[in-house]
Amino acid sequence: MNNNNNGEKGDRSQEERAREFERILEQQEQAASQTGAKRRSGSTERIHARRRMTGSGASHTVSRGRKAKQRKRRRWIRRIIITIMILIAIVVLCFFLLKAVIRYFAGKLTYEDPLSVSTLAPDATLNDDEEGPESTAEPITDSPSKDIAELQSQIDIILRRETTEAPEETFGGKPTETQEPTEAPEIKKEGIINILLLGIDARANLNGRADAIIILTINEKQKKIYMTSIMRDVYVAIPGRGGDRINSAYAFGGAPLLIDTIEANFGVRIDYYARVDFLSFIIGVDAVGGVDLTISEEERHWINEYLNEINGLYGREAYVDKLKEDEIGDLHLNGPQALAYARIRYVGSDYARTQRQRNVINAAVRQLKSRPIPDIIDCLNTILPLITTNIPADTIADLAWSAPAFFKYDIIEKRIPDGGTGKAMTIDKKQVISVDFDINSKLIQDIVSGAYEE
Repeated sequence: MNNNNNGEKGDRSQEERAREFERILEQQEQAASQTGAKRRSGSTERIHARRRMTGSGASHTVSRGRKAKQRKRRRWIRRIIITIMILIAIVVLCFFLLKAVIRYFAGKLTYEDPLSVSTLAPDATLNDDEEGPESTAEPITDSPSKDIAELQSQIDIILRRETTEAPEETFGGKPTETQEPTEAPEIKKEGIINILLLGIDARANLNGRADAIIILTINEKQKKIYMTSIMRDVYVAIPGRGGDRINSAYAFGGAPLLIDTIEANFGVRIDYYARVDFLSFIIGVDAVGGVDLTISEEERHWINEYLNEINGLYGREAYVDKLKEDEIGDLHLNGPQALAYARIRYVGSDYARTQRQRNVINAAVRQLKSRPIPDIIDCLNTILPLITTNIPADTIADLAWSAPAFFKYDIIEKRIPDGGTGKAMTIDKKQVISVDFDINSKLIQDIVSGAYEE
């Protein structure tokens, strides 16, 4: 009996334990299910929260792309600004370097203090023997006394007016006994500079007359350069000296007196001057590599005649650089040959001589423009120390800065006396040219003031 009861109790106890185990498993499964649901719910809530904060996923992607583009744009802007600043710095540096180079070259010029220019004594006279090879022309006697008296009368009026208290601007062309001084046109104008170019015959035995007298007018408004030659035999009033050829003014008082003479006789104002002598001319032409000119048979003959003198002057053999009989037409001339060409006065007289001087200048400029930059620098190093001037260094720097533009300007050539406004005369066995002051004064005034129009 007891054994049966014990067996039943054991069976029930095992069943209870099994049911308890199943219940525990169910509870664990329920707990795990609830935990997973909570986790899924929390994750979903977090996703929804982030979406609420940042918008939809697509919007978030667009926003990130926009920000990336903005960052890239800012980087490019910074790079552009930095590049521009570097370029500006380079330009400024180059500007100052170029200015320094120009000032370096300007410093190579020979500057002359006008107060230091030596002058001849008031009673000194010049040797009036003909310069250069002897002309084959027959000597002529003095002109009729009436013509001489008329010319001298005009010269006396200019000289008297120079001693009055009238301002130096009061010149108005050809003087008359009753003419009241009238104010000349405004000479100094912005954009115009007038430089007197002088070629000096500085041989020891010839007192240093001006062999070439050219007013160089640079007109930036018209984009033109005027070269106005004044023939050296023009008879003028030289302040403090009386009547004489204009080229004698330099021998009496250097460039300052020659400038005063031009201003007094023609009513113009000259800003500056630059001069060279024979040797400087030769070296300058050779430095640019020679010049291309058209030579006639007559000019070939006289080039050789003048070379006799030039070769003797500089201790060279008599035959050096002489042109052969068949050397005519378009030729390339060196320095001594170009000087001989520019000094010819017996082919077309002194009228053609001034044209030949301008021909050489034009040919030298063309030759210089055709050279590469290093050659131009070498030329400047050679030529500039040979030039004597009173142009301030700052003005030279400004002119050099504008030189590339000047090379493109039209070059207009003029001559005093203009056209048929001059007359050859002989005074005291001296050949001179009497000019019409009315016409020639107005021509020069118009050119140097910018009023001239062709």
